[in-house]
Amino acid sequence: MVPFNFLYPPKPEDSLGLVLSLSSVPCLVYLDISFCNLLRIPDEIGNLHSLVGLNLGGNKFVTLPSTIKQLSNLERLNLEHCKQLKYLPELPTIKQKNIGGYYELGLNIFDCTKLSDMEHCYSMVFSWMTQNLQVFFQPTISSARIKMEIVIPGSEIPKWFNKQSARTAISMDPSDVIDDANWIGVAISVLFVTHQHPMNLGERDDDRYPTFFCGVVNSKQRYTVVPINFKRDLVTVGLDHLVTVFYSRQQFIHLLSTPPNTMHDIHQTAFGTFTRNPKCLRVVVKKCGYRWVFKEDLQQFNSNMFFSTNSSSRKRKLLTRD
Repeated sequence: MVPFNFLYPPKPEDSLGLVLSLSSVPCLVYLDISFCNLLRIPDEIGNLHSLVGLNLGGNKFVTLPSTIKQLSNLERLNLEHCKQLKYLPELPTIKQKNIGGYYELGLNIFDCTKLSDMEHCYSMVFSWMTQNLQVFFQPTISSARIKMEIVIPGSEIPKWFNKQSARTAISMDPSDVIDDANWIGVAISVLFVTHQHPMNLGERDDDRYPTFFCGVVNSKQRYTVVPINFKRDLVTVGLDHLVTVFYSRQQFIHLLSTPPNTMHDIHQTAFGTFTRNPKCLRVVVKKCGYRWVFKEDLQQFNSNMFFSTNSSSRKRKLLTRD
């Protein structure tokens, strides 16, 4: 994927040029227009119906056009470091799938410091998550392997995640659910914060080197990168965030049974995280938690189970009711 900002100089007035450029590539699948100083995203972006991945990070727009909902193939949306973003519109739901296979969905809202209505934002994220899950739990693709990953501001893990640990990892025992026909997957949440650490010279010279990793582990550690840009001059330090990961039943079993692991290792299973501190920063995992998800959970989902704001505080907060 060639980034747009590599082909054109980043100027605030580039929105018109962007429209003209995009109109000639309606079959575009991946688009990276991050850090182009864009003051707005044109409505015409909704015409790119083939888009699967869209990176808008680091731009200066205040909101997204409502036409973004028309991107019915969009599986990954990156809004990290959009520090002027105040409002999140309704996000697209992927269209009905007819085949199995592996699908990886992602929504990254890291370091969007001016989001003004967090309750609305959480509602939009919740709607995106549940509607996409419902697409994948149709009988026609019940064998699909799904991973969904969300990064969003938040200061507490909701109590809905009924197994929690104030550590960087948490043990998981799937033996009670592995044969349950109503079990559809597992939802995991990680609370983390980034601090300033001037004495840290970084473990790698390249700022693009991955920093945050998480994954299901047993006899062999298997981590994947959480795609967050932790470059020092971009990150707002001291702001809590949540990473929420959903693995479908088929994907979770696949992770457990991938060689050299075997299903006999399930009693040693855990969800773990680790970090490589970027230059002049320190990433701290405060807490993690998980919940086995069943069919009835999907039917009973509502946004109050996950997201709320504390009107007496400007601090972003997740609901912590029982």
